[in-house]
Amino acid sequence: MKTAKTFDLTKVGTSYNYCRICGYQPQTQLDEPTYGPIRFWEPDDGWLIGTLCRHCAGAYATRQPKPDDFAYAAHYGDVATSIDTDEDPMDAITFTPETEGILVRMVREKAEQKAAEEARRMALAAKGKKAISLRKSEKKAILQRKDDYEVLFYGEAWGNIYFNMTGYSGYLPAPKKDVDKGEDPWTLLVIGECSLSTYRQEIAALNREWKIYYEDKARIPNNN
Repeated sequence: MKTAKTFDLTKVGTSYNYCRICGYQPQTQLDEPTYGPIRFWEPDDGWLIGTLCRHCAGAYATRQPKPDDFAYAAHYGDVATSIDTDEDPMDAITFTPETEGILVRMVREKAEQKAAEEARRMALAAKGKKAISLRKSEKKAILQRKDDYEVLFYGEAWGNIYFNMTGYSGYLPAPKKDVDKGEDPWTLLVIGECSLSTYRQEIAALNREWKIYYEDKARIPNNN
């Protein structure tokens, strides 16, 4: 288990996945990365394997279960109740035959889930559904004048764009050229602060790219 009184971030890799605690996600190479995979104790959820930002790693990576934690009774003995990392989660575990078997099963189940999600996207693409769309967010602050938007990827919530000082900010899913088995097929496209119409133009271009991506994938045997 990768925990110690002082957690050494050099012992784990860097990532661009989101922080499992605060939600921070680096959007460009200039942003500080997140770190993982890390197995850590979350008092309400139990043992998790994921990526953490520097601040949350300092607060959570060395935390140990306490009997009065909400998750203690149900999850103290678990290897992990949730795996949420782009890296190999096995790197976060000190193995025994028991923990290895449990983690292998969890990794297999997650891979099966991702395969099912990709099959659903391929089926929708074959029917001509556009990959990316925007949906006006129902949440709005009292003094907020501009609407925020949810980014939908084949109908599923994927991300958000929000109005900042002079324009909208956020990121969009762009097709990844080389996808290893079990990986998500997208990379983050960061446009920067600009108008909503610019985002819509970029979405139209990305939808054409995704159409070609899944057409090509459907033509290649055993590439599903």
